[in-house]
Amino acid sequence: WTPVPDATSLTPALKLGKRADSRKVEELRPYRLQTEAVQAASGSAYVEVGNTKVVAAVHGPRPRLPNEGSVDQQRGTGLLICSVRYAPFSSKYRSGNQDEVSKGATGAVQMALETVVLVNKYPKSAIEVHVKVLEDDGGAGMAAITCASLALANANIETKDMVAGVSVSAVPVADGDNPKCTLLLDPSSDELAALPAGSSVLNVAFCHARGEVCFLESSGVVSMMYLEQMLALARDTTRPIGNGMLDCLKQDYEGKKKRKVDRNGLFVP
Repeated sequence: WTPVPDATSLTPALKLGKRADSRKVEELRPYRLQTEAVQAASGSAYVEVGNTKVVAAVHGPRPRLPNEGSVDQQRGTGLLICSVRYAPFSSKYRSGNQDEVSKGATGAVQMALETVVLVNKYPKSAIEVHVKVLEDDGGAGMAAITCASLALANANIETKDMVAGVSVSAVPVADGDNPKCTLLLDPSSDELAALPAGSSVLNVAFCHARGEVCFLESSGVVSMMYLEQMLALARDTTRPIGNGMLDCLKQDYEGKKKRKVDRNGLFVP
């Protein structure tokens, strides 16, 4: 049994610009990126956002099975297969069967990656992306998109761009006769559980280089007054995440180069 946070405990803190974990309202949790997280895979990655932990593995490209994909895909184009699974112990607010949550996260990852993966480069082939949520302390779906994109790059799968996602909440805060909303970046599971009535959550993923939205999902009614602000905050947040993904890949490449140097100091291609 886990006590659900009281919604009245969140609003007074937000009025003062404070959060339970000492972050500012528009501050991202500590972010960790790593490649080569799974040995038996074409490429893999690990993403940690606060206490949220996600691992992704890419297998392929491999020959596509006769009954896989649509009729058009069976005629020659490539096929991208994504799946997201939550560990039974991943969330203190959910337990047991999490098929519905996994189904929604799978759709989000599939939709975001289909906009960037160049499946036409892999005719009659299938690329599998499997994501496992080890711990969900909020934002696991967006972390899954980021992790899957990093794993694809680690597997040398051709894509148009890198993808990074983040969540933003709009929390109503009474201010006399002029009620307004406070934007809450990257909410934790406790904060999501304590959101008062009238709050909204925007899950959004951006292409890093192009700055285009490749996935957008909202929960609750998002006011047009705050939609543009929420998107701008998400865009500004995913830019450094994307830079971190590129740095992670560069470090991985440099590490592989060093491992290819023989005892005489000569590079072995």
